[in-house]
Amino acid sequence: MTITYENQNGRKIGSRRGWDIDVRLDGKRVGAIIGTAQGYVYKPEGAAPGRTFPTVDQCKRSIEGAE
Repeated sequence: MTITYENQNGRKIGSRRGWDIDVRLDGKRVGAIIGTAQGYVYKPEGAAPGRTFPTVDQCKRSIEGAE
């Protein structure tokens, strides 16, 4: 299984611009890393957001099981 990340760079999502980072597992979108005032959080599709991390890299490591 391969996890990849794709920056959205302002993609229009409904009535707002998306600056999130899509998280893909073997090419299928499974969630997104969302920037908040407190840091970065991973939100899986159809589930509640998880723990907040101070950096994107820490958030990615948690998704990959390294943190």
